[in-house]
Amino acid sequence: MRHSGGYFDHVWGVHPIADVAGKASREIEIIQFTDRQTIVEGVAQSLPLPRFLQPLNLLASQWRLLRLLRGMIKEQKIDVIYATDAYYSGLFGLILKRMTGQPLVVAVFANQDALYEATGALAMPRLLPFRFLEQWVARQVLSRADLVVAGLTFDETLQPTLLTPNALGVVANVAGTVTGTGRVDWTESGITSTGSRSGLTGHRGHSSGRVRAKDADTIAFWKTPLPDCGTGGTDPCIDYSVWTQKWTEIKG
Repeated sequence: MRHSGGYFDHVWGVHPIADVAGKASREIEIIQFTDRQTIVEGVAQSLPLPRFLQPLNLLASQWRLLRLLRGMIKEQKIDVIYATDAYYSGLFGLILKRMTGQPLVVAVFANQDALYEATGALAMPRLLPFRFLEQWVARQVLSRADLVVAGLTFDETLQPTLLTPNALGVVANVAGTVTGTGRVDWTESGITSTGSRSGLTGHRGHSSGRVRAKDADTIAFWKTPLPDCGTGGTDPCIDYSVWTQKWTEIKG
């Protein structure tokens, strides 16, 4: 999440277990992403311990990250803690709330109960491997959060590109509320994501899994250029780096 359309002077984004998603270093890294956004990448396995001690390694590594963040929150006078789910992110935020006294806001973008009933899939099977455990964590987090926000509404002040740079060149001018369920799996072979029922809700009704034709003019889709421009390389193409630079100039 960037500076949220100017609502905050600075945002510190935290990835508690970035090494699970491919981060090579065992050290906590602080990255100055922009002048208004800092990324903190934690690790799950910071100690050179054998595999059978991974749970202990996780606890020690996350406690080290929590202590660092506690000092950062106090030093930087951070006003609010924001968690993007009611499970691990929410639990992490709840602990920080207890450590610092700062308010906790939890965003709930999916109905995990409905997803589990439909598929039997857990939200975070590697971290919370049992259904009763993830339910218990969610109850603790949601009952103790200062604010719980359901759904994600896009308008002229909030666009997908403010939440993730991956949206650049993919979608623009989004208006409405995104609903549905989704899941991201981290495994040794890579990262995969799945979802069931995603929609766009606007002033003119609800569309589940698709955008209604009469609402299509509110969304502009962009295609990332291929090296051969889709012509088999027979026509001259703009280099991808040039396209990226032009797109950045458009976005400002």
